[in-house]
Amino acid sequence: MLGNDTPTRIASLPSEIRKHVLHEIAANSGNDGLDLATAIARSDSDPEVKATVVDALSFRRADRHVADLIKEAGEATYDILAQKGYLDHIAVDAVQQELQRARERRSTGGISHIERLLSLVYSPGGDECYADVTEIVAEMEFDRKRDGDRYLLYEVRNRYPQALAVGLLRRVRERRELIYGADNILAAAGFVLEDDELLGIALEETNRHDDHAEAASSVLGPIAVGRLIDAYLTARKVVRDANGKYNQAAGDRYHGLRARIGHTPGASLVAAVQVRAVNANNEDIVQLAELFSRGTYGDEDRARPFNEEGLTAIGVLAREWAERMLAAGDEKRLRIATIATMMSHAPSVEHLTILKRMLDDNLRRYRAFREKATASGWRDRDAVHEAQHPHLHEYQRAFMAINAQETAMLMHEYLTDEHFGELAARVLAAQWFEANEPKDDKKFRIGVDFSRVEARREALVADPNATSVEAEAIFGAIETLIVDSSSDAHAKLAVSLGIVGARLPHGQRDATIQKLISLAPRQARAALLLSLVLSGEGINIKLVADGIAETFEAAKTETWILTESDAYQLRDWLRLLPFATPVTGLPAIVRRMPDAQREPRMLEEMVGGLSASCSDDAEGVTFTLAEEDPRLYQNHQWRATAMRFNTVSAARRLVDLTVSGALDGKLYDGWHWQRELGGLISEFSEVRAYVHDLLKDGPTTKQLASLASAIAEDPGVDGLVMLIGFTTETGQSYVGRQAIESVVSERVPSEDWQGAYDIVPIVATELRRKLLAMTGRGGEDSLAARCLNLIDQLRDEYGAPESEPRHPDLASGRRWPILKPNPDAGDGN
Repeated sequence: MLGNDTPTRIASLPSEIRKHVLHEIAANSGNDGLDLATAIARSDSDPEVKATVVDALSFRRADRHVADLIKEAGEATYDILAQKGYLDHIAVDAVQQELQRARERRSTGGISHIERLLSLVYSPGGDECYADVTEIVAEMEFDRKRDGDRYLLYEVRNRYPQALAVGLLRRVRERRELIYGADNILAAAGFVLEDDELLGIALEETNRHDDHAEAASSVLGPIAVGRLIDAYLTARKVVRDANGKYNQAAGDRYHGLRARIGHTPGASLVAAVQVRAVNANNEDIVQLAELFSRGTYGDEDRARPFNEEGLTAIGVLAREWAERMLAAGDEKRLRIATIATMMSHAPSVEHLTILKRMLDDNLRRYRAFREKATASGWRDRDAVHEAQHPHLHEYQRAFMAINAQETAMLMHEYLTDEHFGELAARVLAAQWFEANEPKDDKKFRIGVDFSRVEARREALVADPNATSVEAEAIFGAIETLIVDSSSDAHAKLAVSLGIVGARLPHGQRDATIQKLISLAPRQARAALLLSLVLSGEGINIKLVADGIAETFEAAKTETWILTESDAYQLRDWLRLLPFATPVTGLPAIVRRMPDAQREPRMLEEMVGGLSASCSDDAEGVTFTLAEEDPRLYQNHQWRATAMRFNTVSAARRLVDLTVSGALDGKLYDGWHWQRELGGLISEFSEVRAYVHDLLKDGPTTKQLASLASAIAEDPGVDGLVMLIGFTTETGQSYVGRQAIESVVSERVPSEDWQGAYDIVPIVATELRRKLLAMTGRGGEDSLAARCLNLIDQLRDEYGAPESEPRHPDLASGRRWPILKPNPDAGDGN
């Protein structure tokens, strides 16, 4: 195309155009283009042109061409390349020597710290660059909001982590601005320093959150951390005055010091606390124990973990402190529970014996306070306060953390305890879930997760008698609690245990479960039925209908049930309906509800559950609900549920609703809906044929035009030809790059990169033949010709199948290729 005098023609172009032409040739062509661009650029006198071509060659890893191009380049070219970096992989000594000389010229030429650091990060140097990186990091000016600076420092951390940490430590000492996460970088470097200057920074009376104080705390040794703890304990004593009045400034100082101690290295904190544990009183013990209960916030960078030796030492301290507090006989339950929390952060089977003693002491005294509060008519303020705070969840968390068989056996003893029985059951359930359920990677989930109901249902059908040791223990306790002479307290506990146990594989327990349902008050009954659903069992829709009716009846006197807290008591029942039998009774129940509670927003969780329902009638119910209340057609949850059925019948119904105009509306993202509907249509050949039949006369209405746009998401050969005809007839565009790309290529998930895909060309000979036949005379101006040229462009980008001929139809005698001006060219030439 460029002729025999290509080098001369390109060399005659202005330099700005010349470098872009050569860059495009090097970036997009095959080996012949790499050779051509390299040969022309090698003889070019403009260093910018050479450097621009090197960019393209380097990106394509054409290392031989890069070396050939720059091995005899001048200093000006190397100066540009040294600024850009990234050529350390070129294994040619002469090239690397010239690049090093260019970097040295830049370092002595007054370049900025950012440029120097960029050069060092991409230089081939190793340890010899350590001092330079440290110096630059310590002295550079950067903008925390500028992405380029943050990404550069991230690269520095990857290549020179220790040099970065040393430079940041200098910035801490000199009170210079710190980058975000400087404290974590210093902690990861493993510094343990007994440094009065750094300790002074950590002890400064500044705001609660102070970057320099937290960074300094992250490197302190045991002695320095000890002094930080001493200041913390002293600050605690003046938070309230003698009259109990809270001192805000003292409180800020106390919490600020505690936050800084939370940044200290784990080993330093353990050693410092061990020194102070000997003479600590019980109040100090509580404060020290809370220091070991610091959270990691789910972020490894922010964590200051304790090693195995440290965890063992924490466990020893916890048991010693627990013994001391229990020996006192009258220590506050809250303080003892703090030790249980400490044990949950350093779990060990060795804790179980003392934990049991702590729990028994707590339960004994808690019962006594409840009896005292009841005897006083709930007027004894101290007794009432204690009765309102069981302090039992601290023990539950500790037992959950000690995930061992010994813990399970201990929990069996507490299943019939009025106050700890349910929590003991939850510990057993947690152990079963940990051992048998896949981990949930969704940290933030709204509502109940019904995604595993179908798998549970299938497992139950395969083995109806399947049970678990944990469920056997829980239901064994239930049996002893629901005898005819059981008290109300026993019945209440039995229901609570049933809610936990019913979620586990529990075999055939129909009689016991029916008994629990009869004993359970309204909301506990909803929770029990939910557990049955989640375990894979079916429930009778009458039970749910009765619960909904009871909720509305209760709301007549307690109006807040429907007006406050998002009517959660009603929602607890509505979410059960998709899993009740027969599900066909669901629309009638909704129909009987008051208008205010039939708002689509109120029904969203129920509607979403229909897609997880195991009933074959769930699809029909979903569409029946919308037929009776067309507002649902504009609701995102309803549309998402209808799409998830992924059936031919659902797809046809959605197509019909689109054509009828039922889905029209401004409350929904029309473009997004077209993409979803187009994907569903393309999945089923019979639905695609049905849509084509609907469009046989063209997009004569707004709704049919919308359907045509949906097809364009993945049209197939026949669909693309049809859309080209529509575009030609109506002047409205239905064919874009995405539509054509979907026909001539496919996206194959990458084996090496999660979430990415490879674009692989597929044979499109028949399509190209049909398009060529549609071009007619003056074909380069037709839509079909433009589509053919776009296909060629896609072939240039992603490659062409080996079996696809270059000419679509030789027998036609039509000229190929069809050439037309490139609309992306700046001057149209």
